Amino acid sequence: MRIIIKLLFTLFINIYKLNSYHVLMFLSILFLPLFGFCISSLFSRFIGKKGSAIIVISFMACAIFLSIIGFYYVGLQNDIFFIDLGMWVTCGSLKVSWGFLFDSLSVSMLLMV
Repeated sequence: MRIIIKLLFTLFINIYKLNSYHVLMFLSILFLPLFGFCISSLFSRFIGKKGSAIIVISFMACAIFLSIIGFYYVGLQNDIFFIDLGMWVTCGSLKVSWGFLFDSLSVSMLLMV
């Protein structure tokens, strides 16, 4: 359990050392609860009920902490972040890209939900 917490802590420290930490921060907000669920459901036999609860709660706490930081950047400083993940559909002159837009409404919903 201590190893997992240590790995999460070093992961978040390494995110802030990168130049594109905004992208990693907002993607972590979205996918940390999913990763916590996957780890909890796949390894629940080995770590037990208490261990899986600790993993899920720690992943959710990290997501809440990062969403508060994201709210500071987007909600209070009026920045808008768009993360382009690539092209989804390309048909002639129609080009539809797939990505995430973080504006004040979406970040405030991250805090509430």
